[in-house]
Amino acid sequence: MTGKPDGDDTGPPFARHGTYYMVLKIAVLAAAVVLALKMAGVW
Repeated sequence: MTGKPDGDDTGPPFARHGTYYMVLKIAVLAAAVVLALKMAGVW
């Protein structure tokens, strides 16, 4: 027993799911770029 309540993680929430975090991050950045290009009339 560590004395911490259950579910109390000290690290970031994505530490156990690094791959999913990176994929989500890239998808959000790509969507932002597409939206910016569409609004600028480039694409």
